[in-house]
Amino acid sequence: MEATSRVIGRRTALLLGALRQALAPLAGALYLLLWILAEVHRSDLPQNIELFTLFAVAVGLSVWMPRTAMGLLLAIGFLQALHLVRPPDETTWPTAAAVAYVAFFVGLFGRSGTRWLALPVIAVASATFGWVTAIPTAAEPDRWGSWVSSSLGPRHDAVLLALSAFGVGVLAWLLGIGIGWILGRVRLDVEKTSTALEKADLELRLSEDRARISRDVHDSLAHSSP
Repeated sequence: MEATSRVIGRRTALLLGALRQALAPLAGALYLLLWILAEVHRSDLPQNIELFTLFAVAVGLSVWMPRTAMGLLLAIGFLQALHLVRPPDETTWPTAAAVAYVAFFVGLFGRSGTRWLALPVIAVASATFGWVTAIPTAAEPDRWGSWVSSSLGPRHDAVLLALSAFGVGVLAWLLGIGIGWILGRVRLDVEKTSTALEKADLELRLSEDRARISRDVHDSLAHSSP
């Protein structure tokens, strides 16, 4: 039973380690691939390829380098506001879901300080998303209001988009924290069970040793008696 517990403990640790190392990079690669496939029909090389790539890199780094990933999210929003990176259009605005993916992985695997840092990052990234998606410019006069026939006005649209994005990001962050807590409890329970079994095994061995010594002493006394 002890051996089985040790095997389960090792397998649990290996599984969590593999999950930690591979999940975010795989999610980033899948994110990039799916967006390229979704947009490739519009042109041979999607016009938003740099945007897809930047978001995919942020998702891929969210476990190994979470602070860098969150900084990249902020940089993408500012670059879009400055029109140095193509802002979202009527088909690519859901690319901002990358913020939620990063928030999820930071909540799942990040340390305490990094986890809490995710909240202001989500807030700023959401506000920037609302701005670049809803506020028209001379270069991009057609924004959210024209895509969905909204009559609220650009500023109201921007606020609603920012609040919606913030809500989704926080939910993803909380989901990551919740799953991380469950995984932590599972690992702790496995470690406690393994420790208890090792202690019981040690006590059994000590008891057997005491019994053997007692038999040896008894046999020695019996042989030495006249």
